[in-house]
Amino acid sequence: MARSVNDDKICALNELQRNIAHHYQWSLNLNRTLVCGTPPKDDTLREDAHCRCKLGRWLNGRGKQYFQNHPRFNTIIQHHKEMHDLARELANSALREEKISEKAYDAYQDAQSRLRDEIQATHKELHDEIVSTDPLTGAETRTTMQERLKERISSANYGQVQDWLIMMDLDHFKAVNDTYGHATGDVVLTVVAATVRQQIRSNDLFFRYGGEEFLLCISNVDESKMQEVSDRIRKSIELTLIKSTDGACLSVTASFGVFGLTPNVSVEEAINKADKALYEAKNAGRNCVRFFYDQNYLTTAVATG
Repeated sequence: MARSVNDDKICALNELQRNIAHHYQWSLNLNRTLVCGTPPKDDTLREDAHCRCKLGRWLNGRGKQYFQNHPRFNTIIQHHKEMHDLARELANSALREEKISEKAYDAYQDAQSRLRDEIQATHKELHDEIVSTDPLTGAETRTTMQERLKERISSANYGQVQDWLIMMDLDHFKAVNDTYGHATGDVVLTVVAATVRQQIRSNDLFFRYGGEEFLLCISNVDESKMQEVSDRIRKSIELTLIKSTDGACLSVTASFGVFGLTPNVSVEEAINKADKALYEAKNAGRNCVRFFYDQNYLTTAVATG
C-alpha cells in the first residue's frame, strides 16, 4: 500500500518524541554528576558532544531529512549545541571538584529551556499539520478552511477583484469507482491533487472539501489571469494519464465554479456562489469553467475543451 502524505510526518513526530525522552534522561544523568559527583560519561566532555547524544545523532541524521527545510530546525541545532557546550563546562567543573556558580548553572538551564521550547513548538506545528492535512491528497482539510478563507476574504479588495474561490469537482467520479474500484479512485484523487498543486503557487490555498470536491483560493490576480489559471488547471487534469491498480490507463476531467471574493461576503456565501457556478459548469457539459458574478448572472469564462 502506498504511503500517505502524512506518514513521514507521523514518523517524524514519533521519533522526535522518543529522542526527547532520551535527552531528558541525559539531563538527569548530568544532574547526578553535578549533585552527587558521579563521573560524567566521556561523550559529555567532548567538543562534539552535541553530535554524540541520541538526540544529536538523530538531528544530524533522520531528523535532518525530516526537518532541514523547517524554519525552526537551525534554531534547534544551535540551542542544542549551546546547551551541550555549557553542560561540558559544568561537568569539567564537577570533575575538578570546583564550586559551580549560579550564573553558570542558570545559563545551562536557560539553554535547556530554549531548546525545549523550540522542540515543543516544532512538535505542535507538526501535529497541527497532520490534523489539518488530508492524508490521501495532501490538501488541507476543512479543519482549517474556515479560518484560512476568512483571512483571505478580510484582505480582499472592494474594487477590482484580485482574490478568487474555486469549487472544483471531478466529473463522473462515481463511474471511476464503479468501473475500476475504490483503490483506483484513491489513486485518481491523489494524482489529481498532485497535478493541481503543480499548477498553483505555494501561497495559494488548496482544500479537500469532501469526496471528489476541492476548494482553491487564488490571490493577487485579475479576472483575465484567473481565467488563464483556472483553464490551465482544467487542461492539466484532462491531459494527465493515470494508471489504475490493474495497470490500465485512464484520464478524468473536472468542472470548475469561480467566485470573486470581496470583504463583505461570508465564507459560507462565497462557497455557495462558487458552488452555483460549478452547477452551471456541470449543466454546460462538464470539463469547463464558469464564473459567478454578483449582478445575479453566470457567464462563461472559458469554453469547454
